[in-house]
Amino acid sequence: MPAPSGPDLPTFEWLGDAALTVRTSLARELYASLRARPLPGVQEAVPALDLLTLLLDVPRAGEAVQEAVAARLATLTPAPGGSGRRVVVPVTFGGPDLDWCAAHAGLDRAAFVAALCAAQLEVAFLGFTPGFAFLTGLPGPLR
Repeated sequence: MPAPSGPDLPTFEWLGDAALTVRTSLARELYASLRARPLPGVQEAVPALDLLTLLLDVPRAGEAVQEAVAARLATLTPAPGGSGRRVVVPVTFGGPDLDWCAAHAGLDRAAFVAALCAAQLEVAFLGFTPGFAFLTGLPGPLR
């Protein structure tokens, strides 16, 4: 099966002969779906921000898994955010990069800080260092 491509379609990439990576904007939804209803042949699913790596029971059994994943993705819709608990993090702004970040966003320092403080950020996943969270939800002008 050829790997679909395009801005909203998943892409599939082999990692050796017993792992398949699926890159999709619905990676979190796919992970939740596979936890609730596992697919035959998938031993483990490892999530990241916009991809999911599937470790397979049988090397190269992935063609069937790839087709099943594509079919499963066709049934999914983006999950609403905010299912976790809200945490307010106290922040002190300063440092040598604050003016650069504000200028890069086309804002003055005060407007940059206000825009960042108004953002509702969400922890997408935890990094390799305990407690280091990767956040999503940064407003477009601040990217």
